[in-house]
Amino acid sequence: MYSHVLQKALLKKHIKLYTQV
Repeated sequence: MYSHVLQKALLKKHIKLYTQV
């Protein structure tokens, strides 16, 4: 369960970084 939440959070962070670039 935690893994899923962490993965989702990481993905969101990555997307935010990608959109910022």
